[in-house]
Amino acid sequence: MNRFEGKNVLFIYYKFPPIKGIGTLRNAKFYQSFKNVARKVFVATTSNRKFLPIDQFRFDPEDVIEIPTYDFRTIYHFLTGDEGSLIVTQDKTPHKWLPHWKERFKNSFIARHLDEGGSYFVHRGYKLCRKIIEREKIDIIISSYLPFDAHRLAFRLKKRYPHLYWIADYRDFFSDPMLRATPQFSHLQNKHFQFLSIADEVTTVSSGIKKRLSVFHPRVHVVRNGLNHPLTSSRQIPKYKLFTLAYTGSIYPDAQDGTLLARALKELINEGRIKKRHLQFVNAGKDGLYWEKLLESYGIGEILVNHEIIPHKESLLIQQKSHINVLLSWASDDVSGILTGKLFEYLGAEAPIVALINGNFDPELDELISKPNRGTLFQQSETGLKKLKTFLVHQYNFYLNNKKLAMPLYDSNQKPLRGVITWQDEFDNWNKNKTQNNDQTNTRHSLTSNQ
Repeated sequence: MNRFEGKNVLFIYYKFPPIKGIGTLRNAKFYQSFKNVARKVFVATTSNRKFLPIDQFRFDPEDVIEIPTYDFRTIYHFLTGDEGSLIVTQDKTPHKWLPHWKERFKNSFIARHLDEGGSYFVHRGYKLCRKIIEREKIDIIISSYLPFDAHRLAFRLKKRYPHLYWIADYRDFFSDPMLRATPQFSHLQNKHFQFLSIADEVTTVSSGIKKRLSVFHPRVHVVRNGLNHPLTSSRQIPKYKLFTLAYTGSIYPDAQDGTLLARALKELINEGRIKKRHLQFVNAGKDGLYWEKLLESYGIGEILVNHEIIPHKESLLIQQKSHINVLLSWASDDVSGILTGKLFEYLGAEAPIVALINGNFDPELDELISKPNRGTLFQQSETGLKKLKTFLVHQYNFYLNNKKLAMPLYDSNQKPLRGVITWQDEFDNWNKNKTQNNDQTNTRHSLTSNQ
């Protein structure tokens, strides 16, 4: 049963192609999958896409409606003429006032109105989306967090049109204690309670986050990011000549920590178990300054090769050419199962994964990485350090002997091997789940009811 067949769908996405970013990838996957099963699809997204960093994605421009936006990215672009993106962390910025301005902005009341999306995005989006809903007879609205204001806009539309079936997607848990550095945290948390009180269905990326969201909503479903067949290479990619560890993506400094890796590399070099001249650490993403400072603090800054922000295809190529891909994650008593889109890219790269966990052990992440022998999890401890050093030396010796680890994803018939999760399987299982519309009918609108 295809429960979305014949439906008209409106996505409310701040992050949508051609805007570059891992959040955009998940939103684009939902859009592309719905495009294949629904009657019509439309996407309401930010006008900031005109100047934000872009990448190559497959989408139909006729499906997109731009919402005029005035948020901190718009202001940054107006003041500097720069792309105003995720605002690259770098020392050599010509705008010396920027770090101070960013800090003052985050701690101010106006951050509620000018944060990503912002009040103007919600106000103008409400007017535009009402026209689309009425003209196109929209049945379903789907919004994605982050940012907060995508859900805020969807909330207003659901209140105005109760017949709409609202699917609220949470790529992150809004009450993650590792990400509570924002001063407006309590205010936003209370707002999320309101959102969840009227959303018809909630989707998220992992069982760990589902467990937390289920406290606030009776119908939470896991749709993991999964491997995307077009992203995986059918041919053998030659590895770098140097023993290469790679990190591609952003850093949440309050939640992620690469210290254990820097310390392990430094000690292995000092012990003569890894030769520095054989080694390089490749970063691709906006937070090259983080790795620069960390590696320099351990006296090994010269191993860093910093590409900063690059096209997604180039990022995937770096993952495939590297000998180890580095994943930084976190877990706590409150939240686990931080399964980012980056994780599934790494799984598709067919290279071992070093997953550094800040906080508690994460069994769901372990199930995806360690159980199918795709890599290992390491916690920030002396035991974790010893274990990591052993792992790195083992991989280094493979490199010295020019051996390749066999890490296939598909069998000879191009069927995913056991334990390999694909996006299409995740979407199809969710789409065809008949039970989602059979419970809670007394309190929540049924997707299959007459509109």
